[in-house]
Amino acid sequence: EQERPPEYYLAHEQYILMYTRIGQGARCVKEYQKRLELEPENWWSYYLLSLALYKNKQEKDSWKWIQRAFQKNYEKPELLLLAGDVCKELKLYEEALVYWKKAYKLDSNKCTALYSQAYLYEKIKDYKNAMRMWSRVIEWRHEHAQDEQHELDWPFVKMAQLKQALDHEATKLEMQTPE
Repeated sequence: EQERPPEYYLAHEQYILMYTRIGQGARCVKEYQKRLELEPENWWSYYLLSLALYKNKQEKDSWKWIQRAFQKNYEKPELLLLAGDVCKELKLYEEALVYWKKAYKLDSNKCTALYSQAYLYEKIKDYKNAMRMWSRVIEWRHEHAQDEQHELDWPFVKMAQLKQALDHEATKLEMQTPE
């Protein structure tokens, strides 16, 4: 069967998001398991099943199917972004960063990869790298000029918060330094 246009699969992505939000995640998992059986050579089948599992809080199973997709050389940006998200949930932070970087390298329109890195750096309290990533988000958004001004302000707000956190960390270190 010939691969359908990406919009077809992105609609399925929205279907998964909607049904998991209303507590029908198990239904989605079953549906996309069947889809993978019907289309085992379609990388979108792996992605959609992995997404359904991930959104249904079955991160380990999601990771298993992502790995199977990678074994078939399906290294698509969508799969790489999801791999990063799953790794983050599994607390495999370094791996998450690697996958998000790969996704962005393959498709620089995947600004989500930059956001994900910025948020993870914040989570692990690596504020300098978080600020660097928020700067990249700002650059990306200015280059693509598809945002309203208030949306462009958000990364600046995040950077101000990070600067405060860095200043706080520096103050804590100064206070701990023996005289």
